[in-house]
Amino acid sequence: AGLSERFIQTNVVLVPGCFHETLRQYHGSIALLSLDCDLYESYQEAFQWLVPHVRPGGRILFDEHGLTHHRQKYPGAVKAVEEFVAQRKLPLHADPIYGTSWTQLPS
Repeated sequence: AGLSERFIQTNVVLVPGCFHETLRQYHGSIALLSLDCDLYESYQEAFQWLVPHVRPGGRILFDEHGLTHHRQKYPGAVKAVEEFVAQRKLPLHADPIYGTSWTQLPS
């Protein structure tokens, strides 16, 4: 992805475990949240524990939303994303290059 090994070693921490065991431990600030959760329940946990850390004006990317085949392969993920943006009245933008979707929190 164009990141140096030093940058990764300094700034990336891999946390083994399931979402429900690990996400609640995060206490930092997030400018760009990229979610690849596959399942409805996993997206709900990510929304509950990580979205409160997203800065005003921050973006949230959704891997399993955007392409037509995602509706068949990941129906729970699609439902979770659409519920999330609808409840918060957020715009949902398609990324035609990567076949994903994203939203931006208010500033």
